[in-house]
Amino acid sequence: MLWAAFFAYNNNHSSFANDPGVGWHLKTGEWIVQNGDVPRVDPFLASSVERPWVADQWLTDLLFYSLYSVAAWQGIYLFLFVVFFSGYFLFLLSTASKYSGSTLAALFAVVLSFKTGLVHFILRPTVFGIFFFILLLSLIYRMRKSAQVKYQDLFLSFLLFLFWSNMHPSFVLGFLVLGIFAFEVLCAQPSRKHFTKTVLLIVLSGLATLLNPYGYLLHESILTLGGSEYFMRLNQEWKPLELSSGAGTLWIQICVVIILAFIMRRDFRKSVGIFALACFVIFALLPLRSVRFLPFFGVVSCPLIALSFIEIARHPFFQKFKFLRTGADVQVSEGPSLPLPSRYMLPLIILLSLSFISMGEFGPSRKYYPYDIARYLNDSSEKKYAVLASPDFGGFLSLYLEHGQPVLDDRNTLLGEEMYRRYFKALESEKELIRLMNDFDAEYYLIKAPKSGERSESRNLRKVICSPTNCLYRK
Repeated sequence: MLWAAFFAYNNNHSSFANDPGVGWHLKTGEWIVQNGDVPRVDPFLASSVERPWVADQWLTDLLFYSLYSVAAWQGIYLFLFVVFFSGYFLFLLSTASKYSGSTLAALFAVVLSFKTGLVHFILRPTVFGIFFFILLLSLIYRMRKSAQVKYQDLFLSFLLFLFWSNMHPSFVLGFLVLGIFAFEVLCAQPSRKHFTKTVLLIVLSGLATLLNPYGYLLHESILTLGGSEYFMRLNQEWKPLELSSGAGTLWIQICVVIILAFIMRRDFRKSVGIFALACFVIFALLPLRSVRFLPFFGVVSCPLIALSFIEIARHPFFQKFKFLRTGADVQVSEGPSLPLPSRYMLPLIILLSLSFISMGEFGPSRKYYPYDIARYLNDSSEKKYAVLASPDFGGFLSLYLEHGQPVLDDRNTLLGEEMYRRYFKALESEKELIRLMNDFDAEYYLIKAPKSGERSESRNLRKVICSPTNCLYRK
C-alpha cells in the first residue's frame, strides 16, 4: 500500500491536472451552479453559431467544481486519491481475497491491477469510471458466490448505473460485464426465478442510464465518439497498446501468470468459471485496440491473478520452497465481510492522501501551460476576444481567461472531424491559418515557442509575448 502511494505520487503528481479537459470540466460545473441546469449548447468556445452539446460527465463536473470552490486544487486531489485507492485496496482487495482464499495473494494481485490503473490516475472523470467498474465486479462476484440475485442486488445495481451513467461514459463496459454474467447464469440452467431476476438486473440497470438530463442523447453521443476512426487515431489514449512499453510489459506479465496457472493446474481450470475466464479473454483483447481499456483489464484480471498465485504456489515444484507454502496457506476468515487488512485500509488511505496533497505544485503544470500569457491577456483586454490555440490548451484558456474564448478544445464530438482536420491543415499553411482565424474572428494565435532559427513572425502575425514554452501572436 505504501509502495503504491509512493509510486502514484512519483509518477502522477506533477502531471495530475495536465489533462486538456480539466479546465472545461471545472467551467461546466460552474455553469451548472450558476444556471441551475446542464448546458444544452456549448457555452465556452468562440463561435457564431450555437453548437448542441451533451455534457455526458456533468455530475462529475459539478462535483469537481464544488470541491474546487471549497478546497481549491488540493480538495480535488484529496478526493480522487481516496476514491481511486479505495476502489483497489478496499473493494477489489476484498473481492480478490474471497475468490482466491488468500489475503496475501490478493494483495499482490491488487498491486498489479493498481499499476494498470495508474495510466488513468489523473484529474479526470475516468477515475470514477474505474471505481464504479470495481463496484460492479464486486457485486457480481457476490451474486456468483451466493448463486442468486437478491432484491438488494437489483437496487444496488440500479443505483450504481444511475450515478455511473451521469459521471462517466464507461458505464457501457458495465453492460458488457453484465452480459457475460447473464451468459454464465444461462449456461448453468438456472431456475426460472433466478433467470428472471438476472434479466431484471440488466433491464433495471439499463433504465437507470436513461435517468439523465439528456435521455437517449447521452447514449447517442457516446456512440458517435466510439464510431469515429479519425478520433480513435487522433487521441493517444485511444491508440492500441504498445507491447514494448511499460504498460505493454505489465499486460504481458498478467496474461502469462493466468495462462500459466490455467495450463499447470487442473484445480484452477475447474474453479475459474465461465464469467471470470470470459472477462479475462475479452478484456485482454480490448487494450490491443485501445490502451484506454487497460485499467479495466487489470480490474477483471485481479481475482484471477490472486487465484493463479495460489495455484502456482501449490504446484509440487514450488512446494519445495517454504515461503511459497506459507503464502499459499494464508486463508481468509469466513466471518468478517472484509479481510483483516481491509479493516484498516480506509484510515490508511486517508492518511496517505493527506501526504499526497502536502507537497508539490497543484493544478495544470506551469512548465506546459501558458499562465504568463493568460495573465497578459487578462490585464490587456476587457472586451471579448477569441484565441486560436491547440485543442490541448482549450480547457486551460476557458478556465483562466476572463474575457477571452478559445476557438477549439479537446471535446471531439462537439467540434466534429471537419473542424479538427481544418485546424491541423492550417498549421501547415499560413494562408489557411489566417482564413481560419478570420472565420472565427480570432484576434490571437497561441502556439508553442518557436525553436531557435525558426521564423517567429510574419507579415500577418505579430509576436506579442512569449513564455519559455509558448508564444502569443496577434493578427
